[in-house]
Amino acid sequence: MSQGKRKKETPSVGIHVEGGVHAGRDIIQGNQYNLAPHDFQLANVTSPAEFAEKLVEILNAVTVLKQQPELSSAQIRNIEIAEEQITEASEKAKGTNIDGAEVKDLLTKAKETFDLLSGSIAAAAGLGVVLGNMAKLAIQVFEG
Repeated sequence: MSQGKRKKETPSVGIHVEGGVHAGRDIIQGNQYNLAPHDFQLANVTSPAEFAEKLVEILNAVTVLKQQPELSSAQIRNIEIAEEQITEASEKAKGTNIDGAEVKDLLTKAKETFDLLSGSIAAAAGLGVVLGNMAKLAIQVFEG
C-alpha cells in the first residue's frame, strides 16, 4: 500500500456548545464586522493630502460598517450622520485655507456619534478611537 498524503478533514458545520461560553475578549460572529484602531496607520500622516487619504479610508470602513446585517434604522441613520461629518471634514481637508479647528470639530462630532453606537456595534468603538486620533492630528497637520 502506498502512503499518500491524506487530506485533513475539517468539520463542515459550526461547533455546538451547550451551556455558557465565557470569552476573555470579543467574539466576532459571521455576520459582524470587526475594526481595530490599529488597522489605520496614522503615525506617518504629516500633510493635508495624507490626512485626506486617511479620511477616505475611514469612509470606506464606515461604508462596510453600514452594510452589517441586522442594524436598526436608527443605527444606520446615526452612522449616516457621522458619515456626512467625515465627508465634510474630508472635503475641507482637500480645500485651500484649511481651518484645522473646523476639521477637528467635525471629526470630534463623528467620534461622539460612534462612541454612542459602540455599546451596540462593536466596530463603532474602533472607529470612534480612530476619529478621535484624527481629530487630534488635524490640529498638528493644519495648524502646525
